[in-house]
Amino acid sequence: MIALTRPRGERFHLNPDLVETLDEVGDTVITLVDGKRILVAESAAEVAAAITAYRGSVMAVAHQLLARTTNTAQES
Repeated sequence: MIALTRPRGERFHLNPDLVETLDEVGDTVITLVDGKRILVAESAAEVAAAITAYRGSVMAVAHQLLARTTNTAQES
């Protein structure tokens, strides 16, 4: 989940896997795969960076788990 801010200042968390498009037309508009649109205070670049960081962290955890599994299998 990534933390974002609504234009009025309320914080919320969004599953970035649901993002279909990200548009910056004055305001930043996130369109989800179900067609729902969300207006956020962050710039499109900030949202994209948050999604990239989230996906990177998921990959890092997956790599750590794979390394542990491989090491455990080799020790057996």
